[in-house]
Amino acid sequence: MAQIRPFAALRYARMPGLDFSDVVAPPYDVLSGADRQSLISRHPHNIVHLDLPNEAAGDDRYARAAARFRRWQVEEVLVREAKPALYVLEQSFQLAAGRRLTRTGLIGRLLVVPWGEGVLPHERTFPHAKADRLALLAATRAEFNPVFFLYSDPLGEVLAPLAEVRRQPPAAISHGDDSVDRLWTVTDPQVIAATLNRLA
Repeated sequence: MAQIRPFAALRYARMPGLDFSDVVAPPYDVLSGADRQSLISRHPHNIVHLDLPNEAAGDDRYARAAARFRRWQVEEVLVREAKPALYVLEQSFQLAAGRRLTRTGLIGRLLVVPWGEGVLPHERTFPHAKADRLALLAATRAEFNPVFFLYSDPLGEVLAPLAEVRRQPPAAISHGDDSVDRLWTVTDPQVIAATLNRLA
């Protein structure tokens, strides 16, 4: 059984005039060089500065990302959540055929277990991509890309304790070309416990 727990994440501070759409980015492995440049031009604190540091002659891009990550914390661009939390992420998007879908999930801390103890490979990954992500993780001691896991819940029982939370205004909202992401922070221990019990 997957062991999921709340955690005190680092999040973008609610700075005056900040549009979260300007600081988020798609996963690093779907971005072209032009995509990266476009995101950087949107905002000096776009996450690609950390998640996809560019190459520079005579420079360790991972060390540069780590230094920038520390600086953003000192400058309170990124602030730590006051209490351990689960995060509800709702993503609405349009398919090529014009149909609109919404998926809702949880962001939490997952216990990592040794290979072979219930862990199954989900895709073939390239060695250079694994080396790149490991080098970034070693330098920054942070994970900028959540890992997606699926669970079967045809009756929607897991998210039921979060209904009241999701009626509140989201902590962050981001608009893409054909998508909207909403994020809620859940710190109530009883709501967290009820959600995780149902997930278990």
